[in-house]
Amino acid sequence: MPAAWLLLFCLLLSACGGERERQQLPLPEEEEEEVIIEEPEAVSYPPVTIRFAYQAKNAEEADLLEALTSAFNDSNTQNVTVETIRADAEPDFSDADLLLLEARELAGMRGRIVPFREELTQSLPSYAQLNPSLCGMFRMNGEILAVPLAGEAEVFFCHTALLEETGVTGVPADWDAVLREGRKLREEKRLPLIGITDRTALLELLLAQNDCAYLADEGILFDNAAGRSVLKLLLTLFREEIVAVYEDEEALVKAFQDKKTVGMFLNASSEVRYELSETAVSVSTLPVAQTRAFSTAGRGIALLTSDPEEQRGALAFLSYLTEPEQNANYAIGTGRLPAVNSVYELPSYRNFLAADTALDTASSAADAFFFTARSERQEEMHGRLAQALEEALPGEADAEEVIQTLRTAVHGGEE
Repeated sequence: MPAAWLLLFCLLLSACGGERERQQLPLPEEEEEEVIIEEPEAVSYPPVTIRFAYQAKNAEEADLLEALTSAFNDSNTQNVTVETIRADAEPDFSDADLLLLEARELAGMRGRIVPFREELTQSLPSYAQLNPSLCGMFRMNGEILAVPLAGEAEVFFCHTALLEETGVTGVPADWDAVLREGRKLREEKRLPLIGITDRTALLELLLAQNDCAYLADEGILFDNAAGRSVLKLLLTLFREEIVAVYEDEEALVKAFQDKKTVGMFLNASSEVRYELSETAVSVSTLPVAQTRAFSTAGRGIALLTSDPEEQRGALAFLSYLTEPEQNANYAIGTGRLPAVNSVYELPSYRNFLAADTALDTASSAADAFFFTARSERQEEMHGRLAQALEEALPGEADAEEVIQTLRTAVHGGEE
């Protein structure tokens, strides 16, 4: 082979060998890209002060609300300070941003209340757990006027020994049984079976249990077959003296406890306490008709400010009060039923119910509470109807005639 060809051949071999060597060299390791996780910046809230007004039924409730407010001020991270206004003697809510009120007070405060926007209430962490029945009683004409905090149901306090003397061994489960057992007690003891203090409250209960409405701005809503059936029952209960009306709660309790002249009476579960260990006293839920409906009283918190920052602060405080633990504290401290359904699962509240027969009995009605929020006009109509009903009950007019009398009465005597 000529020298030139030999040189070329060696160069080719060298080049190929070099390529193989290059292919066998280890590749440099790729450097991992450093991932930087940025911590979210802490939200900075401007300071805001909220004035929270309330009327307490007693010193214990006032102390509880003050303690809850103080705990919120110490723990919240949204720069919110809540100042309390206890307005028991002379209620003055002119400077308040939030107000704790009874559902029956909605009409009188309607002009001051700023309705909650739906998205505002839905932002509450416990919104989905709020009792729908209690939420419903704080709505009027489609507006959310307050967020519920607690409720209470009416129950029967029964004089068991007195009833057993006439063979009444159980509380009537429906209103047919009330008529039957009531007639038995009248025949043997000449005593009413049930004592109440409010005629129209019983009328509303019976209407609700028969899927019939009560009042609207236009007038009564029970001028129909269901309403006539309810009026017929109501007239029978009063005219046969199965139900008796007492002047006030004190007189009713005295008749029940001391004089033993009534078999059972209707009262809110948190209002009256008895030594239930006594064999003469027991507690029961109310009778029902076509549907389960139980009269109730509720407490809720209304918004009185339209300022966005104040609403933010108010919502933070309301979120705190409707946390399960805090809602349980309020319910236990006031002897009421919680507005947050998950409270019933907490050991602290289960233990509380187990020690309170009246409230435990009332809790079984929590899924079927009813309350009709009334406008100011309807409150006036309600007052006139109550007076007309009181006058009509002892007479001889039938259900149809009584309905017509009530219909005329709610309009001030003019159709």
